[in-house]
Amino acid sequence: MNTGRIVLYGAAGIVAMSTVAASSCQTTSPSIQQSATAQQSSSNATPTPTAAAPSAQSLGAEVTTTNGLKITAIKWQHVQSNNQFNTPAPGGYFSAADVKVCAGSSTFHADPQQWSLVNADASQIQASTEFDAALVDLPGPAFKTTDIPAGGCLSGWVEFAVPPNTTPTEIQPSGANYYWTLS
Repeated sequence: MNTGRIVLYGAAGIVAMSTVAASSCQTTSPSIQQSATAQQSSSNATPTPTAAAPSAQSLGAEVTTTNGLKITAIKWQHVQSNNQFNTPAPGGYFSAADVKVCAGSSTFHADPQQWSLVNADASQIQASTEFDAALVDLPGPAFKTTDIPAGGCLSGWVEFAVPPNTTPTEIQPSGANYYWTLS
């Protein structure tokens, strides 16, 4: 049986990715889809919408969504626990991604758990909560749950507990038709 990654669009542009049988149905709702364009942070190019297929970006590339959000996954790296009681699963490890989100013309509710790592097998690892992120040595401030006012930006590190026998290959915000490759 062939399997593949299917992108499903839901309320407010939320996307769920799953591995499904090739004979399964695909559901898309173009009216609520968030298309995006990518440009290097230093580029002055005017964004143009892309197709609905997931779009790969390099770490550091800024993506501008159709609702004006500017989102960047800057860096991804392994991190260490900062106490003896917080240990990854045997064979697993902790990692973190430095991300930046800028609101468009309206307030945007940011939450670290809006981010996921996507593994080589298309399974996902949801980001940890702010509380859990405090239990590792992040290279900078944690990405907080907050409302970003129109035109404002929020940067910070999002933490992940990577289980054993998994290979993260991408980082992706919820509701996105784009991702950043971790190579």
